[in-house]
Amino acid sequence: VLDSILVRWDLTYKALNNFNFQLELMCQNFGVTFVDVNRVLSRRNLARDGVHLSRRGVSRLGTLILETISSVLQTLEPASPSVQEGASTSHLDLDPEGGDASRKSLQSSVSGN
Repeated sequence: VLDSILVRWDLTYKALNNFNFQLELMCQNFGVTFVDVNRVLSRRNLARDGVHLSRRGVSRLGTLILETISSVLQTLEPASPSVQEGASTSHLDLDPEGGDASRKSLQSSVSGN
């Protein structure tokens, strides 16, 4: 999850929107979820310095990020039920000598033994 650049006193809306648009395009290209924090935050949520968030702004940003991460996690596919239920994971089993059985099996098939 990547969020946009916040509104600032020292940036014009045009410059800010252009930069955030480029960030959003990059996120789309790399499969990253983009969050436009400016849809819930405005300059009213900035502290007196015009750069940092006020307490209310921090709270609103935290809520937005939490909701976004929760949403992303819900869309992820759960692990295979067979693994969750403790089904056979023979490909991970170790042989009695402490080696990886699947690695030895692969080496045998490659070498022809």
